[in-house]
Amino acid sequence: MSNYDLTKPWNLEVSGEEVLPLINDDAPVIRVEAGPGTGKTFGLRRRVLRLLHPDGLKVSGEKVAVVAFNRVIAKELQNDIKETLKEAAISDMPLIETVHGFCLKLLRVDLRMLLDHEREAMLYDVLHEFPDFKRSYKSHSKTAQALHDHEAHLASHLKLWQAVRRWLNRHKAHLVSDLPGLILDRSSGLGRSSDSMSAMPTKHRGGSESANESCGVETDEARKPSTRQDFSCKMEDACI
Repeated sequence: MSNYDLTKPWNLEVSGEEVLPLINDDAPVIRVEAGPGTGKTFGLRRRVLRLLHPDGLKVSGEKVAVVAFNRVIAKELQNDIKETLKEAAISDMPLIETVHGFCLKLLRVDLRMLLDHEREAMLYDVLHEFPDFKRSYKSHSKTAQALHDHEAHLASHLKLWQAVRRWLNRHKAHLVSDLPGLILDRSSGLGRSSDSMSAMPTKHRGGSESANESCGVETDEARKPSTRQDFSCKMEDACI
């Protein structure tokens, strides 16, 4: 026997009981581990319906955020949730964004974030400007992996990171991996204007990467451990 009221609009036509806690529970954190086609998106849609429904929690749409891993998932969720709410005669929509789109809204600044193809172009420029990296990493793909590893704190590739920061500063651009640190800065009262953010040095694993540092020299400052906290979020589909 289910502990949930199956006559509520958000529980109608729910098959099985596994998805009911996702729809109905109000725990601070709900982690869902399930394979494709098992009802995660369905449960998420119905959860949003319960949050906004007048017979549910009656939460304003502006207080509900649905954060997806990429633009494709975000668009699909936007369409699915809009249709679900429309069927319930609810016009209020939650905020539905990608992870980096949501971060930019929190920062309230207009930053240029590199798209995948722009990131590839950046690495091409860096390898052309610093031929030593070609000899060290052997190929474009291995250079890209080294940069990913440095961003994820899995390995230290400081000289490569410094070269990338120089390129980003010249082009007034940011990597998606910059966003958590910028948000932490803002939350601790170190927020900057969009102009200063576009050219600012970013501390990362192992030290400082200011635009005027030599990419071939590890400075004393670069050897100092960063005081910035790690900030990561692992998502399999979408989180709310």
